[in-house]
Amino acid sequence: MATATWIKANYARVVEEPTTAGFTAFLLVGGVGFLVDAGILATLVHGYDWGDYSARLVSFPVAVVITWLLNRRFAFSSGATTRRGREYTRYLAVQTCGSLINFMVYSACIATIPIMDRWPVLALAVGVMVQIPFNFIGMQKFVFTGTQDEQS
Repeated sequence: MATATWIKANYARVVEEPTTAGFTAFLLVGGVGFLVDAGILATLVHGYDWGDYSARLVSFPVAVVITWLLNRRFAFSSGATTRRGREYTRYLAVQTCGSLINFMVYSACIATIPIMDRWPVLALAVGVMVQIPFNFIGMQKFVFTGTQDEQS
C-alpha cells in the first residue's frame, strides 16, 4: 500500500523529469526492449536455426518500435512532440548509431568468446551495456526535445 501511495505521489517526477528518475524509466523501457530483442533473437536462432546476424535483422526493428512508443510515453514524455514522424526518424537515427556500437561489440564477442557464439543473447547483453549511455544522451539531446509549440 505504501508503494502505491509513493508511486501516485511521485509519478510525474519519476517518469517526466530528465534526472535520475528519467534515467530509471529509460532503463526500464530498455529492459522491455531487451526482452523483446532477446526473445525474438533466441527464438529465431534456437527455434528456427537462423544465423546470429540474420536474426538480429528481425529482432532489432521490432524492439526499436516498441521502445520508441514506451520511451515517448514514460521516459521522455515531457519532450515528446506532435511531429511523430520527425521524432521517430530522429529516434531511429539514434538507435541505428547506437546499434552500430552494439553490433560491433556483439560481433567481437561472438568472434572471440566461444560461449557467446552458442548463446548470442549474452553477446547482445554486453552490446546493450555499452550502448546505453550513447542512447540516453541521444534521446535527451536530439530526439525528445519538444519545444512549447511541438509538445504533445
